[in-house]
Amino acid sequence: YAILLTTRSGLYRYDLNDIVEVSGFYRQTPVLAFVRKGRDMTSITGEKMHPNHFLAVMDEVRRKFGIDFEQFRAVSDVEGGRYRLLIEAEGELSENVLRDQVLVFIDQALAKVNIEYGQKRASKRLHLPLISLMRRGWAEGEYRRFQKSGKSDIQFKWRTLCPEMTQGGRGLHRENN
Repeated sequence: YAILLTTRSGLYRYDLNDIVEVSGFYRQTPVLAFVRKGRDMTSITGEKMHPNHFLAVMDEVRRKFGIDFEQFRAVSDVEGGRYRLLIEAEGELSENVLRDQVLVFIDQALAKVNIEYGQKRASKRLHLPLISLMRRGWAEGEYRRFQKSGKSDIQFKWRTLCPEMTQGGRGLHRENN
């Protein structure tokens, strides 16, 4: 469900951009659980990816490969027909392991969490993602750029999924495909 607030004091149909689910009831009142933000989706060929897809997959990567990420971001590369994963890792990562094991695992895991992604990969409409290792401090730099824009730091929300490459994507260290 999406929530639209209306109050007697004049607030009329304010869209919170939150998707919630009814997780139970307290007496006769529904108990709502936050699921995700509503408009945080991308689609290159109709696969409709959401940050939760990438969060689930990267959590599996952490467990399976023992990789600690400072931060990561998935960016849709429409021209290339693929997703680019920008990763700031804690410690050194082997480029061979990233290319030959982690990337393959990510691709397969994305196909499991999103059937549309799997279908687009199988039909070659989507290409294998790219992994870009970012320089140490990249995520902190994104936060600092936000602060310099004059907005309050409490407004900062890390974007796990972006529809296009942003200024912060220039911190590229090396790339595996």
